[in-house]
Amino acid sequence: MVYSTRVFVALILVGMLGISLSMMLYTVVSTNDLELSLRYALAMFYPPLGLFGVGLSLLVGMPAHGYLSIRGYTTWPAYTAAGAVALFSPYLLLAGLSLVSAAFSNRDDLVPWLQGIAALGGVGLLILAVPGGVAGFLFWLIVRPDRTPTSLKGQE
Repeated sequence: MVYSTRVFVALILVGMLGISLSMMLYTVVSTNDLELSLRYALAMFYPPLGLFGVGLSLLVGMPAHGYLSIRGYTTWPAYTAAGAVALFSPYLLLAGLSLVSAAFSNRDDLVPWLQGIAALGGVGLLILAVPGGVAGFLFWLIVRPDRTPTSLKGQE
């Protein structure tokens, strides 16, 4: 499958945006510190965090876009849901690894970010999923797979 430059640019932009939005939302809800959360809004320019977002976007977003376009799911709700799952999945992996690490190290405490998400309950889950949904929607707005000619579907 050949992807256009527009797809790569969109994946890079939404990867950086999704990671910084999730950091910002988590900070606002968990600490009520608006100034700190606005600093996290610029987190996409912090190279390790930005690279994590871009890497996640390329590793998960590109196959998701290929799958959705081949199957004919070209509407914004499909891309929004795929973005939410794409940003939510690494947190589930990190949570699982943190729990396994805590179990084998004879510690009762979890890593601080996992404690914060657990304390927030359902709101914590939304904090992890909503930025991915926003990123998926923005990807759809940039690429507009619903406007791709029928002869190019699945080849973009």
